[in-house]
Amino acid sequence: MREAMHAAGVAVIPLVAPTTTPDRLARICSTAAGFVYCVGVTGVTGARRTVADDAIALLESVRRLTPLPRALGFGLATHEHLLALHGHAEAAVVGSALLDRIVEDPANAVAGAEAFLSAMIGSEAARTG
Repeated sequence: MREAMHAAGVAVIPLVAPTTTPDRLARICSTAAGFVYCVGVTGVTGARRTVADDAIALLESVRRLTPLPRALGFGLATHEHLLALHGHAEAAVVGSALLDRIVEDPANAVAGAEAFLSAMIGSEAARTG
């Protein structure tokens, strides 16, 4: 499958987690293309208070194994989370927290999503209302 997808110009994005063994992590990173998606939590998805230390350690392990960009996902929900990733990841994946914001007020889904994402990146618009 990987060969067919690569031949079609489609990258197979691997997911790695803090529980991924070092040998398996090395194998995954050696065949990765596009970027490596690092799962930031063990357990279920959803917002957390902080970015776990083992998530940062995972990002650093991946950096030692591949020059590909690293994305961290699962549990990200605040601007502070993004600040904690600075210098450790090239991308952040925000899913559950954004969906929660949309679901809480479906009639204003677009405005809610824009406000949430502005707050995540810390834009001036988010700070001024």
